[in-house]
Amino acid sequence: MAKYKVLVGINYPPDRRAEPGEIVDDLPVKSEAWLLEQGCIEAEVTKS
Repeated sequence: MAKYKVLVGINYPPDRRAEPGEIVDDLPVKSEAWLLEQGCIEAEVTKS
């Protein structure tokens, strides 16, 4: 599952809230593209 850093506060189903700076991995797949495009989230780079 992809991880994203939240850049602006977002609400997403089911009854979830993420604040700026949080790392989330449970965003709806349908929303990932437009949230990235709008600058609401950014892909989290993981170091191996």
